[in-house]
Amino acid sequence: MRSLPGDGPAGPRRKEAMTQLAARQPAPGLMAFEGIEPVGWIAIAPRSEFTRIVRSRTTPAINDEPVWVISCITVRKAHRGRGIAIALIQAAVAYAGEHEASIVEAYPRADEIRTRDDNAYFGTKAMFSRAGFEVVREPLPNLPRNWLPRATMRKSTQDEVG
Repeated sequence: MRSLPGDGPAGPRRKEAMTQLAARQPAPGLMAFEGIEPVGWIAIAPRSEFTRIVRSRTTPAINDEPVWVISCITVRKAHRGRGIAIALIQAAVAYAGEHEASIVEAYPRADEIRTRDDNAYFGTKAMFSRAGFEVVREPLPNLPRNWLPRATMRKSTQDEVG
């Protein structure tokens, strides 16, 4: 049997925290559905809301411009390879633009090596390139050996205005 987010001793607290997070405006992310089945998720919010990203030595700010960040994207295994991730990225950029963001940033893996499904998934440079993002900084040199190399990529929300 698969465990659910609310299972276990911390279940009620976790469910309450997730309920509060999901009720926030603007929402902290978007979901993709096939019919009523959830098949994908993308986290997007202003960079200032991602404390770990703000403090990370791997993803320092490029400049003082306020950007929104795509911090995680995932598509259920059975639904991959059908363009859902690209559609989620494009929808996230449009969503950020609707909330007055002018730039969306992402920090995909720069090495293109797939990570295990149970790890947070940051996407790849190729995936974000297909969605119209451009590299603004290659991975930083001299990071500890066990750290993932991350590129910094950006896209203007004006590109999504139709």
